[in-house]
Amino acid sequence: MSTHCLVIKMNSDGSIDAIYVHSDGYLSEAGRTLCEYYQDEKKINDLLNLGDLSFIGPVPKSDPIMWEENYSKPPYDEYCRAYKDRGENTPKKHYSADTPIQKVIKDYDYDIYNYLWVDGEWFLLEYVFTNPAVDWTKRFGVYELKYNPGDNEPDRKWLGWAPDIN
Repeated sequence: MSTHCLVIKMNSDGSIDAIYVHSDGYLSEAGRTLCEYYQDEKKINDLLNLGDLSFIGPVPKSDPIMWEENYSKPPYDEYCRAYKDRGENTPKKHYSADTPIQKVIKDYDYDIYNYLWVDGEWFLLEYVFTNPAVDWTKRFGVYELKYNPGDNEPDRKWLGWAPDIN
């Protein structure tokens, strides 16, 4: 079973771009890769322009050879694997400035790991149960992510619960 995630970018005009990533969405893979290798707008835009991905690599490129058996040879071992390279039409989704982030995530069926780039920083919106012992309400916990080179995964700083939307 795969751990899915979303990569979401809030643009300077308030609009939002998002892609789905099928595999390795947890903090020690996608979270670490985003925090370590995707720290500037151009590289993040290049990543989003690939459309939906099987997985994220450190280099925002993809190639049809990635879907062949020997894709792990250099330089392809550093690339992302984009679904467009096997003929699927899965471009990034674009949302207007009045769209709440929670709506974007809902459109993708509420993935647990939702990485948000806004104002030069990565955040994690983690879709979790608030208190399973009391009730089964799920909400978005918001964390600021900071990566220290050499760490297995980014550090998370709790910021609170995101507001609920209908």
